[in-house]
Amino acid sequence: MRPPLAAAALALAAASASGPARADGAGPLAAPPAAAREGRPLVAPTAREGARAARGGARAVRDVYTDTSDVHACVARGGTTIAATGGGVVVVRGGEVVRTITALDGLPDTRAWAAASSGGSIWIGTDRGVAELSGDRLDVARTAPGAPVRALAFAGDDLLAGTFGRGVARIAPRTLATTFVALPDPRVVSLATYGASVYAGTMSGVFAVFGPRGVAEPAPALAGARGALGPAFALTADAAGAHASSARAAACAVPSTGMPSNDVSAIAATSSQTLVGTFDAGLARLEDGRFRAVDGVDKRVDAIAVASGGDAWIGTARGLFVVPAGSVHGRDTGAAGVDEVHAVAALADGSIVAGTSHGAAIVRDGKASRVGAKEGVTAASVTAVGESNGALLLGTTGGLFIGRPGHFTRLSVASGHLPDDWVTALAVDGGAIYAGTYNAGVVRLTQRDGAWTAERLGGGYVNPAGLAIHGGTLFAATMDGLLARPLRGDAPLTPRDRAALGRDVTAVAFSPEGAWVASRRGLLGPRASSL
Repeated sequence: MRPPLAAAALALAAASASGPARADGAGPLAAPPAAAREGRPLVAPTAREGARAARGGARAVRDVYTDTSDVHACVARGGTTIAATGGGVVVVRGGEVVRTITALDGLPDTRAWAAASSGGSIWIGTDRGVAELSGDRLDVARTAPGAPVRALAFAGDDLLAGTFGRGVARIAPRTLATTFVALPDPRVVSLATYGASVYAGTMSGVFAVFGPRGVAEPAPALAGARGALGPAFALTADAAGAHASSARAAACAVPSTGMPSNDVSAIAATSSQTLVGTFDAGLARLEDGRFRAVDGVDKRVDAIAVASGGDAWIGTARGLFVVPAGSVHGRDTGAAGVDEVHAVAALADGSIVAGTSHGAAIVRDGKASRVGAKEGVTAASVTAVGESNGALLLGTTGGLFIGRPGHFTRLSVASGHLPDDWVTALAVDGGAIYAGTYNAGVVRLTQRDGAWTAERLGGGYVNPAGLAIHGGTLFAATMDGLLARPLRGDAPLTPRDRAALGRDVTAVAFSPEGAWVASRRGLLGPRASSL
């Protein structure tokens, strides 16, 4: 999992000592390349690529679900409002959403932070660079992939991009030639202009970027800025200087989509219902094309399993909950000792197995039977669960346990069967068991004459419950995208392009209508999925 953006708001002193902080917490960023400092193009313009891709993959009905309630910036064009939101760029006309533009349409990233208008174009700042929208449909015309862009403004004919980690970029719209202006704090979150003066609000205060002559100058701290030093999320400028506030500026409102969050952690899709769980915003059910919140369930959802009768079992940080078939009201099962649930599965005998931070539990009629060290499962944390030919499968931080209470076999790195002891996901096809691991991909396990054989299939960081089998294909939801391979043959797991709204794919599930693919940028349904 990636750390929240707030974790990137490091002290300026620490940033100065170790280099600018990356927004994803992965380490220091390199200084802007010489080409950028000299005004040459930072990246080759991707002219019309986004628009062509969008048109080539267009469908009559979009099945894209994102939470657009976090509105960061808005611009108006005639009777149309264009809003940059955490769930993409929302186009609103007559009070109705007419289009939501995402990475599937060519944006560098679905999460959009900034918007600015010039001539016939709308410029959008995203978590992975800048995009230009043009035409009546506002198709993606060009992109300049790069650092996260939190703010946009125009200075004369040039576009200014406030980046989170590389200071302010001055971009020539015609060529996308880019010049960076370094700041004492490169984590820019707002921009304001007045005449020839340009000011940048950062996580540690306000700085002057361009002087009265409109040329790049050193950026000393702006002593005259009104507002306390600290995050300057809102910034305005006038003849007296800059006015900063740590409160985020109010943006326009957009109609709700019903999605509780874009951080999707789990999906369950059957012929009769579709449920989506999120990391910290609860559970929702799809009804008439919109998601509706399910109450009575802890907000921190880790896993969902639907039993044969239609009841949904929900694993959360606070325990195991159940939602009766067709209901939007959940309840705590009250199963004693079943808390911090990481994984859930329905077993053939009608019971439910839950993996927790303290071993596993088999729940039947509201009563839980513990499966831990006394029963042969020596690893404390159970992170994946399943069943194969009557045997219980428990993926743990210490290997894979196969069997029944009192009679388990452990497969691990030490036994030569796993590339990594932390098993995060399981899938079964006949006698073959597929185990996804935290950082070493997927392995196929088969048994012959009592001995287990392992075959590595590749992949990388497999997310919890991130394996699925459908139509003779194995799918793996990983931090680096959705991977797939045929069940038969020796082909490696390979990426599926345009399969999700974000790179970190958290879940994949199949209903009779097709594939549902979740990421930390939202959810794609069968009519939008490329699978």
